[in-house]
Amino acid sequence: MQNFSKFKISKSFCNLLGNFISRKSGQKCCVYGQNGKPLSKDVVEKFLIKLKTNNEVELADPKYGQLSEFERSRRLVNWEPLEDYTKLFRIFYFKNVFLLTDFIREIYNLDYISNLHQIPNISVNNQEVFKVELYTPALKGLSFRDLQLATAINSLNFYKFKLVPLKSENNYRREIRSIGIDDERKKNENEINERSRFKNKYDALVYENNTFVDKNRGFDSDIPEPSGCSNPEGCACKQSNKTKYEL
Repeated sequence: MQNFSKFKISKSFCNLLGNFISRKSGQKCCVYGQNGKPLSKDVVEKFLIKLKTNNEVELADPKYGQLSEFERSRRLVNWEPLEDYTKLFRIFYFKNVFLLTDFIREIYNLDYISNLHQIPNISVNNQEVFKVELYTPALKGLSFRDLQLATAINSLNFYKFKLVPLKSENNYRREIRSIGIDDERKKNENEINERSRFKNKYDALVYENNTFVDKNRGFDSDIPEPSGCSNPEGCACKQSNKTKYEL
């Protein structure tokens, strides 16, 4: 009975002072600075529009002019919200599971270095689709920390880890097939360029070797000069000249 009375007193004490033990009177104590409420749909939409605009401005930069149409289209793929705008997610198609583990380590390093401590949800579906999901359980929705982490993850080089951003998780197989065509075409172009570069190096090496032989060729050299004579012992005139000089 005594324990129950203590519990009742402590509960009434918290109810009495709960609104005053906070940053501002009448607000909940929220470490996210959002009064215990998730971000609204309008805030999240403005953030996504800003990300899209930044990507378009970046692609307009001349230093990104060498990017293929495939890479440009993938750069425009961005974070997507759920229908109720309580979560943000990005999906990727991965080709190497070991590089994927390195990418996951990079994400958690960013989360730790940025002092966000959001610990995003990560999942792998069908052994080929990788999904990153941002969410703040304490708010039952998104916080500004989630938006900061989303921007930080966008700064990573996805192609370094053999990751291909995808637009939709539902139709990802169709999207992968269309990406595969462009990827194969790009691969063939790289092979052609590599062969041309190797052929140029080979031709230059042969030319240098021939030039070196021609420069070192002389009358007193052991290298025989080319002759049109069919005699295996050499031309008769040369033999006569050699005999004349020896005499």
